[in-house]
Amino acid sequence: MVDEMLWEAEVLDASTFADACVDTSGLRVDEVVRRVGERTGGWPVPAFGRPADASEPSVVAAGHGNARPARAEPSARPPVLWLCGTTGVGKSAVGFEVYRRVLGAGATAACLDLDQLGWCGPVPGDAANHGIKAGPQSGRRVSDLPRGRAQCLVVSGPVEDEAMVRAYSEAVPAAAFTLSRLHAGRRHLAERIICRGRGGSWTQPGGPLRGQPVARLLHVADQAAAVAAGMEDAGTGDRCVDTDGLTVGQVADAIVAGAAVPLLSVPLSGQ
Repeated sequence: MVDEMLWEAEVLDASTFADACVDTSGLRVDEVVRRVGERTGGWPVPAFGRPADASEPSVVAAGHGNARPARAEPSARPPVLWLCGTTGVGKSAVGFEVYRRVLGAGATAACLDLDQLGWCGPVPGDAANHGIKAGPQSGRRVSDLPRGRAQCLVVSGPVEDEAMVRAYSEAVPAAAFTLSRLHAGRRHLAERIICRGRGGSWTQPGGPLRGQPVARLLHVADQAAAVAAGMEDAGTGDRCVDTDGLTVGQVADAIVAGAAVPLLSVPLSGQ
């Protein structure tokens, strides 16, 4: 992997598509942020010499000035595996592990964490930012999967009810959705949420649980257990995987083995 990363770094250093390059060697994160601001001329105001309403730049092969011609999009609807569940059940960690299994099978895929996509706010009347998560950019990302040669998309994010699923499906009609719900009991949820509050488990960027007092974390666990029970009663999802006592890898294996819509045309479980 180190050799691959060094090769990729050399390719990028020889390319000409970027408007600015920042050398991060030996710098702290805050120093890199300051350097990026200096090199980009005061972003996020219109910079880089492009008008604010400009479309995305053409994809250019590294080291060359000619844009690659657009590839024709196949007619098949790309499969989207959406992992949902309550807080602390492991949506993001399992979703990324499923994504890694797809790549390990020699296929191409994309991975999208809805919490990161909607990481802004607060939005009045839309605390979960579904308007952004299910907005035009999400539809565009899914529609562009074949253009980027991705065979499927793994999505992780919360689902309150079936109406929300329909809203996302209608916003992204180009995709064939499979909703897989992760479930866990109150004790396991509490253990995971407390672990995350102490900095362990899934280290979500900007995670709201890290550093919270135990009393607050236990309150979050009670709420998460109530949501999980409600989703269980409603039968949310095409299928459900009970994660109690299972590792992230074991849950990923169960997801891949029982996906209602095949993620790929190649096996992911070694059969």
